[in-house]
Amino acid sequence: MGCFWRNLRLHKGLIFAFASCIFMSCGSISVKILSGRISPTEVATLRLYCFFVLILPLLVLFRVPPKVTLTQLKWLLLRIVAGTSAMTLSFYSYQNIPVGDAIAIFLCNTIFTGIFAWITMGERYTIVDALLAVIAILGVALIARPSFLFGDLVAAPEEGNTLLGVLAALLCALCDSIVFVLTRKLGGIVVHPFIQIMAFGSAGSVLSAIVTTALGEWRIPQCGKDRLILIFIGIIGSFDQICMTLAFKLERASYVAMVKSNNVIVAFLLEFAVFNTVPHWLSVIGTLLVLFSSLGVTIKKWIASRNLPQEGEN
Repeated sequence: MGCFWRNLRLHKGLIFAFASCIFMSCGSISVKILSGRISPTEVATLRLYCFFVLILPLLVLFRVPPKVTLTQLKWLLLRIVAGTSAMTLSFYSYQNIPVGDAIAIFLCNTIFTGIFAWITMGERYTIVDALLAVIAILGVALIARPSFLFGDLVAAPEEGNTLLGVLAALLCALCDSIVFVLTRKLGGIVVHPFIQIMAFGSAGSVLSAIVTTALGEWRIPQCGKDRLILIFIGIIGSFDQICMTLAFKLERASYVAMVKSNNVIVAFLLEFAVFNTVPHWLSVIGTLLVLFSSLGVTIKKWIASRNLPQEGEN
């Protein structure tokens, strides 16, 4: 039992990362449901505002002082801009191409993250790390089967601006990788996770509101279903941010990014449940590849931990 709890503590960063996958996938399906009724920038604004509203009481409850140094503020502002951009771009992609296609492109951030973390923070990025990242992305591609790669093997894309959706997803992957590295950086310079999320929610909602106003995309949500979905997106997004921030604080950025590739599995299951998407045999192979990649991350970390001194040893 003691060994079990020790291993649980050892991998708690990866556990937070997997929980973030579940929350993110639920949010992406919810955004897809609102397609054509509420603009992506408005959804992003309301979601970010929920971050601020839900985190503020936690700051008071846990007595976290809302103070940052000038050095911390510099990195925090970069994280806000990159995070707001990534969120808005992801919503545009969800509403213009199938969710599976979008998530397949998002997972390119796995490779970007490891490279950025190596350049900016000196984290090791070995051949094994790169191989596991490639396996994860290959698995995601097989699950999502993006139409621009697989052609006639999949059904025709949904109505929408496919080119815009693909471009938005690619830019989102780049912004996501920057967010992953900056979140890890902020954890290293002791910026409390609640401070990161509150700043992201407050400043990001203002930034998104300005963009929404400039584009003239404000719409009043319909009573009932749409408003409940918006509230759900805000709440589930807050849980996603908390888990993701804690994961990057506790674990290497490249590892967290690879574990987060599991969100495509959850999203695939939710698409089947909500939109009645019929499973494809390529999805089975892709799922096994993603699971293999995530298992490889855990095993690699476990092997590395065996070389560390045990508690009580000199």
